[in-house]
Amino acid sequence: MHYTKEIINQFVTESREYLESIEDDLLNLEKTRSNPDPSLVNKVFRVHHTIKEGAGFLELKNITDLALVMENIFSMMRAGEIKPVPVIIDALREGAGCLNILLNDVERSNEMDISGIYKQLLNLLSGNVSQQVKKELDTNVALSGLQGEDIGFEINAFTWKNLQAEGKFLYVLKYDLMELARSENRRPLQLIRQLLGSGDIIEGRLETTVEDLRTGLSREPLLYEVLYPIP
Repeated sequence: MHYTKEIINQFVTESREYLESIEDDLLNLEKTRSNPDPSLVNKVFRVHHTIKEGAGFLELKNITDLALVMENIFSMMRAGEIKPVPVIIDALREGAGCLNILLNDVERSNEMDISGIYKQLLNLLSGNVSQQVKKELDTNVALSGLQGEDIGFEINAFTWKNLQAEGKFLYVLKYDLMELARSENRRPLQLIRQLLGSGDIIEGRLETTVEDLRTGLSREPLLYEVLYPIP
């Protein structure tokens, strides 16, 4: 899928601002590593969650993959599985620097080599969680609808367990992005921001026959389905 330059530039600008906003937060987490502030952990988690969702929608694979592994580390911090010790914070700061490099040349970002920092972060993630959590992260749960029908989404057992513990129900929200843009002048990244403003997007998928949006909106539907938790 190819998107207009306006949409991509909007994502790049916002992502840079998000990353800049948490530079000091990472250092503060390290200083309070024995008892990190949950609101601060949640803030940096949501920054990477937002970047991951936007990059995933725009099919920016390297940015998506790197933001995802960083998001997972912060998710483990939220769950108390990982502490923001210096070696982890240093790697996360290096990851943020790599994200900025990718954003600075976003059109060629999928061709860049991120294997070094990606593997480093992945090893820190797997090496700092319990065997039980590792097993849960590696176990997928196929989700079904109220009538037992397959809805085409899977999540890992760790996420599923925590959603249940929080008393949240999962819904599949469906949007025709073309219709939203035409009738409400609401762009895809605006929709993603609005959804993330009140919750987390667990998974998202795009269904369309359209391949190129560089010249503007198509008359064909652009269906975006989101797995969204609601209390």
